[in-house]
Amino acid sequence: MLTGKAYAKINLFLRILDKREDGFHNIETIFHKIALFDEITISPHYNIVITSNNNQLPTDEKNFCYKAVLALQNKLNITQGVHIKIEKNIPIGSGLGGGSSDAAMVLKLLPQLWKSDINNSELNKIALSIGSDVPYFLQKYSAYATGRGENLKSFLINLPFWIVGIHPRSRVSTAWAYSNLSESRKTIPNKFFEHSNINIDNYISNISDFAINDFEEVVFNQSPSLKNIKNDLLTRGAKVALLSGTGSSVFGLFDNKETAIETQNFYKSNNIVSLTAPSFQADN
Repeated sequence: MLTGKAYAKINLFLRILDKREDGFHNIETIFHKIALFDEITISPHYNIVITSNNNQLPTDEKNFCYKAVLALQNKLNITQGVHIKIEKNIPIGSGLGGGSSDAAMVLKLLPQLWKSDINNSELNKIALSIGSDVPYFLQKYSAYATGRGENLKSFLINLPFWIVGIHPRSRVSTAWAYSNLSESRKTIPNKFFEHSNINIDNYISNISDFAINDFEEVVFNQSPSLKNIKNDLLTRGAKVALLSGTGSSVFGLFDNKETAIETQNFYKSNNIVSLTAPSFQADN
């Protein structure tokens, strides 16, 4: 039996660029892990079995973890199955990458359970075949991402803020968000950076200048309550407040610990809320 923590991510900014010939969009973002995580436990089994504390989580081929097992079985020419237990803390459909992070943890753990070797390049190919942000979760640190999200430049970010994540129980469909974004906008934004010239220290010093998520307009029009959360976080003193991914999660970056905790306490009665300390680093 093997266990690992599958951490959630936020997008410190998110630009949606041109649509590609393969139907995906090019993006530009910085992925950053927060302290909220699912716990993945795998153990030997003759079949592929997924169980979870969340009965809304699919346990068949729709689950990214299931897809990860099938892909590894095929690549490694293995017929052995696995029992995957998912202790779900990351809300489903929240823009935090929970399903992708879970799948990445399975990709990390399963070769160990099966005592099989697979190189990082092959593992990344499998990850991308499952989902655009799955390759990021194979990495430990934050990353500047382009392409579909698979072109990654990893770096250690010592973010000097308390991150308060407000995770409403509502969901936002990623497919819906992309479709409505494409219909609503007239121009394609320019990238902030290139891989070769991103200066992380300068970025952090001027982080509010880059606090853009291109999905906010369409998502907030559909769900005004999420816009209200963002505005409230700013009113409470957040240096930055932003939708993560396509939502529904909204996060705020706070300088002051007491203010961050007060904000967390205000929201926790009706939402799932996370609090991540400054300079937090995921352990995998």
